[in-house]
Amino acid sequence: MKRIIIISATFLSLNVFGQDRFQSEKEPLLKVVYLNENSVEEKPACFLNGKHIDESVLNTLRPEEVETIKVEKEDVEIDKVKYFGKIIIQTKESYEPIFLSLNQLKSKYTNCKEGVTIFEIDNEVIKADYDKYLVDTNFILKITVDKLDNSIEKLNLNVVKIYTKSEGNIKNDRQIKIRGSE
Repeated sequence: MKRIIIISATFLSLNVFGQDRFQSEKEPLLKVVYLNENSVEEKPACFLNGKHIDESVLNTLRPEEVETIKVEKEDVEIDKVKYFGKIIIQTKESYEPIFLSLNQLKSKYTNCKEGVTIFEIDNEVIKADYDKYLVDTNFILKITVDKLDNSIEKLNLNVVKIYTKSEGNIKNDRQIKIRGSE
């Protein structure tokens, strides 16, 4: 009798307090991962044609115009900021990059005047100071702007998507897109 009571109590507690083994059939469990934006990264100092630049320029620098890239492993301190190594890039003499910050780009090429703006470059959200993050406008294929207005949540958001002249983006941009029912 004692065993029956113990087995019944165990079975009952598992059903009441245990995980539902059929949960995945009813509703899938979602895993949420929060990315740590405050993590410390060991970034190298970047130099373009002898001038110290922010590493953001590398995302929109036209690869065909790069003459040489040199990597040095020794640490360096510039303006009281410690960098872990150096990346030294020399472009071809005929190439003249035109750098704009993301905020300058927004002012010059979009009509986004109100609301918060988020930038993406090639589908990667930019988590940096938009006044310091530089892009080479020579390597930009197109800019799209999504304006998200939601009066219920009092949301006024601009998503500025920048697409570079990468081979994949050019190929995708040239594709003919036909919309229909079939």
